[in-house]
Amino acid sequence: MAFLISEAKITDLPRNQTRVLQDFSTALFSWKQKAAFTRLDALLLTLWALIVATTLPLHEKWCDEAQAWLIARDSTAYGLIRHRLHYEGAPPLWHLLLHGFRLFHGTYSQIGWLGAAFACAGVFVWLRWSPFPLVLRALLPFTFFFVYQYAVIARSYCLFALLAFSLCALFARKAHLLWFALVAGLLANLCVQGFLFSLVVIVLHLHSLHREHALKPQIPRLTAASALFAVFAAVAAYTALPAPDGNFAAAGPVRDSAAHQLLVRFIGVTPPFYPSPAADTYLYPRPEPAKPALLAHPALWAAWQVNHRDVVDAEGHLGPQSTFSAAIEFFLGLASQATWPIANSNLLACLFLFTLILWLMAVDGLRFLTLWIVLLLDGQVLWVADQHAGMLLIALVATVWLAAESAPSKQQSPHLQKLFVLLFAIILVLQCGWSWSSIHHDRRASYDPGQETAQWLQSWLASRPSARVAAFSFFSVSLQPYFQHNPFLNIPSSYWQWSWSGDPDPDHARVIARHPDLVVLTAEFQGSGQMRNQWAPLSRIFTPQEEQLLPRDRIAADLRAHGYRETHRFCGDRFARFSFSYHDCDIVFQPDPNFVPSQATLAADEETLYPGEIQ
Repeated sequence: MAFLISEAKITDLPRNQTRVLQDFSTALFSWKQKAAFTRLDALLLTLWALIVATTLPLHEKWCDEAQAWLIARDSTAYGLIRHRLHYEGAPPLWHLLLHGFRLFHGTYSQIGWLGAAFACAGVFVWLRWSPFPLVLRALLPFTFFFVYQYAVIARSYCLFALLAFSLCALFARKAHLLWFALVAGLLANLCVQGFLFSLVVIVLHLHSLHREHALKPQIPRLTAASALFAVFAAVAAYTALPAPDGNFAAAGPVRDSAAHQLLVRFIGVTPPFYPSPAADTYLYPRPEPAKPALLAHPALWAAWQVNHRDVVDAEGHLGPQSTFSAAIEFFLGLASQATWPIANSNLLACLFLFTLILWLMAVDGLRFLTLWIVLLLDGQVLWVADQHAGMLLIALVATVWLAAESAPSKQQSPHLQKLFVLLFAIILVLQCGWSWSSIHHDRRASYDPGQETAQWLQSWLASRPSARVAAFSFFSVSLQPYFQHNPFLNIPSSYWQWSWSGDPDPDHARVIARHPDLVVLTAEFQGSGQMRNQWAPLSRIFTPQEEQLLPRDRIAADLRAHGYRETHRFCGDRFARFSFSYHDCDIVFQPDPNFVPSQATLAADEETLYPGEIQ
């Protein structure tokens, strides 16, 4: 309480209790006039650090954390930029930081502290420079994305708030254009969303200079800043350029064409050429969405009727999607992205967005909403997962930040101001509940099964040093950091190669025909809190029976046909909001000693191993 009184610059409590409440309300809801880091800010930062520090040791790292670490560990800095990251579709900043961390003897178990340090710096920038009222500045650091998703989980997005908020802090400081360009360049090298965010902020900054008639006097500095950013942007664009045989974002390898040859020339490595996509491209078809109810979801129900979504072919694939159905799903996907990172309630989220737009119009800051719109469209057009949604929330916060600092007066429409701040505070309080729920579950349960599975496998291999072990699916990469050497005979490297020439899954029949002693099949199931289902059941959640039987999973079916049976299952939940977004399992299959293969199975194995040689 003393800190709050100090923040309000009240030295002695007045006798009039009404005046005390008014001063307290003013301290909480008034916009910050100048940058400062008070004792209250220091207390908030310390409390934030304690929560993260006590949660980090209990968090089980998942496959995305492992993949980035393994690539950085097993590659040179030159190799990362020149070759490796073309198969990740990612700019190099996070991987280079992990590579440097490794050179200074950092370990996989410690990378969480590296991410948390950057997240902590982002919270400091927020508390020190943001113009928001005290109630919002105090609550935001403890919301789900800031204290958990982008702090405890060591991904590149731990730097997003730091760099985005630093750009916002530099936006109004016209004399720091080179620093502005440097931060924008680093953000562009963080992720695709960061690249787009930095480009939009630069355009908005130039527009702001033009409105203030300050563009011409800044031409020398602008030229130098533009050249600096161009260098960073070129590195980011080159590194994220997809490899011709990359399979992380394509249904098949790039065919031999001018575009293919251009990619080869830029990347410097000629990949194996495939005239057609590899066999068994889709091994894990997504289950058909739940059939929508007419009264609950009329638009989706209509799209279903046009598209016959209840019809699934023999291989488990959905039929071709109609234009109408695709449009319905596109806009429902946009709506889910827009509201999921704000509130569980669509009504509350839409009310907040509507109030935000009214507030932006009142302060002449509607143009800053472009930041959020661009990231929203990027997620829907390219790719978005639940863990990316926090960047949309940060974009909204940045929108308000830039609009507030660019507005001639934030006190226009005082009733709208109070309504907006109050509604924003309610949203943040609810999101603090998300944080408590996720941290509570992460401390008590498993976020990812990789560590537990690896410990069991190490114990199993200790008495069987010559045993042959195979693994399938990308999620097996979460086991790899716990082994000194790659333990899987069918995976060519410790990290997962998003390449048609390095993906072991399409060749599963050949691997299983060789009868390995143990197989780890990893699987991801969508959870009850999945983002795509915020507005309508676009993704059907597996039932417990389906998770157990893995219907239409070709690898599981092939294993069972060869006498393998499930002996162990290790699972974890990727906690988000008040539930979880994904449920990951490592399923251990071992051969049944009493199984007798059929003649058809033996013949199929011979043909698989020796094609064309068996008469």
